[in-house]
Amino acid sequence: MQTYNRRHRWKLLWMPLIATAFALICAGCSGTVINPVPHGTFTPTATASKPFPNAAQIDAYLTHLNQTGVLSGAVLVAQNGMLFAKGYGLADRDAGIANTPQTRFRIGSITKQFTAMAILMLQERGKLHVTDHLCLYISDCPRDWQPITLVHLLTHSGSPAHCVIEKWVCSMKGF
Repeated sequence: MQTYNRRHRWKLLWMPLIATAFALICAGCSGTVINPVPHGTFTPTATASKPFPNAAQIDAYLTHLNQTGVLSGAVLVAQNGMLFAKGYGLADRDAGIANTPQTRFRIGSITKQFTAMAILMLQERGKLHVTDHLCLYISDCPRDWQPITLVHLLTHSGSPAHCVIEKWVCSMKGF
């Protein structure tokens, strides 16, 4: 029973972090900056209906990390419908443009494992299954995408129909 409680506590602690990572991935966040949004001083935000209870503590800690050179970036903390978002440091040092919650970063393939974990968590909850077809989740899905499943996307594999989407990949695979 004690082992279960430890595991359950671990999940509760990491769930907001994983959900945040997944939200950032889905929001199209893409470390080089693309079109940094120039803003002056940005104050931490919270949803109007539910203010984030420790926003000042979070901000003080992250400001300290920024001042000591440990952190430069954008932070989003979401928990129980509450939101804290703020940028720290510079997005473009040469131009002096500050990071904001809207700053987009080129993070390449760094998020693939978070996306895979989020999909597996949704599968565990019965919300989806990796063998589901992609078109189940995309309205107006092209006919050529019909055979593609989530597992194809997770494993970077596909069927010959997948070749229509990325012909150069398929020519390399011999389809």
